[in-house]
Amino acid sequence: MPSFARYLVALVLLGGGALLWYLAETRHSELLFVLGAFALCFGFVAMAFGGMISGVIASVRATRFEGIRATGRVVSSRSTGVFVNNHPMLSITIAFETREGVRHESVARCVVPLHQLSRVEPGREVVLKYNPANIAQIALLEVVQPEARTPAP
Repeated sequence: MPSFARYLVALVLLGGGALLWYLAETRHSELLFVLGAFALCFGFVAMAFGGMISGVIASVRATRFEGIRATGRVVSSRSTGVFVNNHPMLSITIAFETREGVRHESVARCVVPLHQLSRVEPGREVVLKYNPANIAQIALLEVVQPEARTPAP
């Protein structure tokens, strides 16, 4: 988001929060007070951290859509202790080679549904994109399905 738009959003949130807080005082409404407090908090966060947050989002988006595609192998995966909709967020260490043939290991953090935990076991192949300007920055695209094994005769 451009700098001007980010500051405009923050200004609107701060102004709206101040207006709601004023209305809460004059009308003795707890709901308006709470809404005003939330708007003021979001306005301050947007003002203070908006640039940093939008920079991180832009960097991740650039890696995912403009990065260089590569195939890697899962070295290890561990839980970060964070759960989203009862699914664990994992910290997955992936080893891959760049176009130049240099081997790297990077960490991707992603939420993995419980029924797909076996897909990120060590040794599994994954498809990823990496940022050539910052090799440590990767985006996990998909886990390669193992080939169906035919029973031995």
